[in-house]
Amino acid sequence: MKKTLSLIRKIVTSPKAFGVYLIHCLKQYRYNDLIQFAGEEFTDKGVPGHNYVRAYDFFLRSSRNKEIRFCEIGLLRGGMRKPLLTDTNSIAPSLRMWRKYLPNASIVGFDIRRFAEPNDPKCTIIQGDQSSREDLQKIIDKYDEYDFIIDDALHASPHQQITLSFLFPHIKSGGVFFIEDLRHQPEGFEQDDVPKTRDLLRTLAETGKWNSPLSTQEEKKILETQCKEIHFFESLKGSDPVWGADALVAIVKK
Repeated sequence: MKKTLSLIRKIVTSPKAFGVYLIHCLKQYRYNDLIQFAGEEFTDKGVPGHNYVRAYDFFLRSSRNKEIRFCEIGLLRGGMRKPLLTDTNSIAPSLRMWRKYLPNASIVGFDIRRFAEPNDPKCTIIQGDQSSREDLQKIIDKYDEYDFIIDDALHASPHQQITLSFLFPHIKSGGVFFIEDLRHQPEGFEQDDVPKTRDLLRTLAETGKWNSPLSTQEEKKILETQCKEIHFFESLKGSDPVWGADALVAIVKK
């Protein structure tokens, strides 16, 4: 709280700080192609929805036409269409969105359900359980390093922490690991001895300590020593500002 009040005071009293903050806000909310692509593919990352695309564009814009390696964990079947598609052979709409936005990227999708193989030589869908390190290894078997990884799967704290701990070492220097919907944990998957992921990430950002009981000592060391920046973004879905706060995190690697 003290840190937040200090930041607000600095922004209000310093014209330079206020200018930097204003530019940061404008970059977040400016129009970008992802808004259009998310709408075309009916994903919940755009508008209407969480509007996470503003944060993704902020971090990925400079890499749009590069031959990067990109992975999304958790593929919403059928997107926001009504009714939702249930065909096991359906293609994840978010991967179509990312292909439009990242035309030269090698894209990997990962989900516990089965999807049809994409008609795209540089796009692969892997079936697996994100709470299993053995299954997550399939992602690394495809490419040993990634520029960007998004966790938009079950949103359960144990699953998020295992996924982050296992895959963060395989993010390239300067790359970003994103976790969506930090305030939306499904019933039946939380554990009393596992803190909420958003609380652990706040502690990591403020103290440099990662305290997940699900991380190995080596994974813990890498997270504590190789996180360059941690940024939180709100969800703009719904009207509850408390629920929307700290909904998306971007963890930048040194």
